[in-house]
Amino acid sequence: MQITEALARRPGGDFSIEAVELDEPRADEIRVRIAAVGVCHTDLVARDGAMPFTLPAVFGHEGAGGRNDVTGQPLLGWALEAGVLER
Repeated sequence: MQITEALARRPGGDFSIEAVELDEPRADEIRVRIAAVGVCHTDLVARDGAMPFTLPAVFGHEGAGGRNDVTGQPLLGWALEAGVLER
């Protein structure tokens, strides 16, 4: 499947928005539709080289969205309620 990532290639450089291929979810994984993602201060500090982080790297771990689909076996300990996965 094709996804979009924000890639940092060099310290202090701009993020590059790129399309990449990602494997389809395995039986024990879910696919989540991401509507928005945030890049936090820690992401910028890591990108700028102030903390050890190997570049190129993908940042932006604060995502918001909804369940897109569940594949394979049900996830142990999780339930789907009103489109939200709950434990």
